[in-house]
Amino acid sequence: MGSPGNQMMALLSGTIRIRVPAPEGRELFLATIHPGEIFGELAVFDENERSADAIAESACALAILERNDILMFFERNPAVWPRLVKILAQRLRRTDQAFAEVALLELPVRLAKAILRAERANNRFSQRDLAEMVGCSRESVNKCLRNWWRDGVIQISQGSIIITNRSAFETIAQIDLMRALEI
Repeated sequence: MGSPGNQMMALLSGTIRIRVPAPEGRELFLATIHPGEIFGELAVFDENERSADAIAESACALAILERNDILMFFERNPAVWPRLVKILAQRLRRTDQAFAEVALLELPVRLAKAILRAERANNRFSQRDLAEMVGCSRESVNKCLRNWWRDGVIQISQGSIIITNRSAFETIAQIDLMRALEI
């Protein structure tokens, strides 16, 4: 975050988490980057500093793409622009959804949605990571998980959250933003 952005990266292998540091050592989780995805593109296109930190969660291999090469590629291949715009729009949509959830939904709903998204992507997150994703403290996540465990909705085994009552868990997660707006 804050460094010059004259390159973007394509992740070839490994996993990278994108985070924004906040005061008092807290961080806001933005995304997980998987092989085949790019990151660092905003700074390349708007010529500003990097807006977040990229942290390798495992050994990674990257392709470094220089700004001038990227712009020349798009000049020679203008039909590729719509694909890039689609990728950026999808990321913006996910970010909008995440911020709306933090602003409008109660913690159990936000947490259940985050766990289901992580499960679909085969990601494992610590309680601290989950707290960053849903905008609360690790202690609040722990309390919510303990309540679900007590109610028989989940089990926690070797740091993994196992959903034992899927219908109850999905019911928790399905309170949508439209209903939240009506409250």
